[in-house]
Amino acid sequence: MTECSILENVAEVTWTSLNGTITGERTGSGSPAYNDYTNSDTLQIPVDRTARITKDLVNPADDYWTIGSDVYYLIHVTLPRVTVSDLTVTDVIGTAGNANNGLEYVGAEFVAPGSSAAGTIAPPSETVSSPNNGTVPVTVTWTFADIPGYDATTANRDLVIVVHAVVANVNENNNGDTIPNRVTASDSGSCLNWVGGNSASSLNVIVSEAHLTIDKSYAVIGGSGLVEGGAVIRYTLALTNNGTSP
Repeated sequence: MTECSILENVAEVTWTSLNGTITGERTGSGSPAYNDYTNSDTLQIPVDRTARITKDLVNPADDYWTIGSDVYYLIHVTLPRVTVSDLTVTDVIGTAGNANNGLEYVGAEFVAPGSSAAGTIAPPSETVSSPNNGTVPVTVTWTFADIPGYDATTANRDLVIVVHAVVANVNENNNGDTIPNRVTASDSGSCLNWVGGNSASSLNVIVSEAHLTIDKSYAVIGGSGLVEGGAVIRYTLALTNNGTSP
C-alpha cells in the first residue's frame, strides 16, 4: 500500500421471488433484464495518511554560534505505516535582504523510520541553490522515493534528517544577527494529511562575536617617580571582551 491507496470492498446480494429454484420465478440473473433482483454496495476506505513535520535547532556545545561555528538542525517527518511512494522536503536557511542570511550548507544525514543510525535509507536526490556561501538564502531540496512503512509506535516512525551548516565568514554576519529557517514537505499526489501544516521552523541562530578592547597604562617604579634616565617603567595591558562570545 502507498499513501494514496484506497481499500475497496464490494458486497452483493441476489434474491428470488419464490423459495427454492422454481421455473417462472423472478431472479437476479439479469437475463432477461427484468430479472433484476440484485443489489450491491461498495465501500472505499483510504489508508492512514497522517503525517507531521517538525524542525529543531540543536544547541551548540559551547552555548554560542560565532563566525565559523557548526550549526545542526533535526528535521523529523512522521509518516503513516504505508510505503510513501515519494516525498519532497525543502529546507530554506535564511531570508532575503542584507541581513539574516549567513549560513553555508555543508550536508545532511538521513535516518530511516524505525532506525537509529544514519545511512539506513536510500539517499534522496539533492539540489542546493547557488551561491551557497552565506550571502543569500540557501534552499536545499531532497526528493525521496519508496520510503517503506514501519510497524511501530508513532514516536519511532520518523524519517530524520540531520542538517549540517556553518556560520559563514561574510559581511552579512555580525554580532546579534538572527538567521531564520523553514522546512516544507509534500508528496506529488497530495495524499498525505499534514497535521499542523506541512511546514515548520526552529529557533533562529543568533550570531555571537568577540569584541576586544585594549587599555595600556604605565607606572614608574622606585626612584623619584619621574620618567627620567635610570627610571624603571612598568607597562600594564588590560584586555576586555565586550562581545557575546569568548
